Amino acid sequence: MDVKKIEGHGITVDAILINGILKEKDKFVIMGMTGVIKSYIKAILTPKPMKEQRTALTDFDHHKDIHAAIGLKIAGPDLDEALAGSAI
Repeated sequence: MDVKKIEGHGITVDAILINGILKEKDKFVIMGMTGVIKSYIKAILTPKPMKEQRTALTDFDHHKDIHAAIGLKIAGPDLDEALAGSAI
């Protein structure tokens, strides 16, 4: 997992969904610098086909839900202190 700031979405989390389904407004817990962070999914983004995740915001597809296994970007509130490398 990686933590990045994306203009228009604020702090986002890059992750790999290994199993299951994620939907917008799902709640999740992640480790932060000062303890546990409880948040929810405001947006699920994936790079457009044949692109990397290090592209401009306009190069992402938005999803209402997403199935495993895929690399994705999660936007949500209160992620500014999220620890890179922790599990979601």
